[in-house]
Amino acid sequence: MAFTAAAGLGGALSATNAACFIRAGTVAPVDGTSGTLAGVAEPGSLYLNVTVFVISVNAGTKASPVWRTATPFYRAGAPVDGTTGTGVGYNKGTLAIDTTNGVLYINTNTAASPTWTKVGTQT
Repeated sequence: MAFTAAAGLGGALSATNAACFIRAGTVAPVDGTSGTLAGVAEPGSLYLNVTVFVISVNAGTKASPVWRTATPFYRAGAPVDGTTGTGVGYNKGTLAIDTTNGVLYINTNTAASPTWTKVGTQT
């Protein structure tokens, strides 16, 4: 396994071998032919956002990745809605866990403008 600095991702490290491609960065991955790791990440490759500790999986193709969130993200306090809020870039259905209050939220809007909705009748 080799480790190399990832261009355009703040010098983050990546690890590659024939069966695995893992890349780490500090922003949410972007879908499409000009998106995050287009032309590099095979289907099934992983991307770790080290800012909020979210793992995303490429459910698309190498040429046009489609990143799907595989884990919830954790933060102190409730997530913030909107285009400049918490979790911008994470798809509808992504979970957020408020570690201060023990509350679970789900993004019920778009990746560009998340709306964080409390799950169930939590207080």
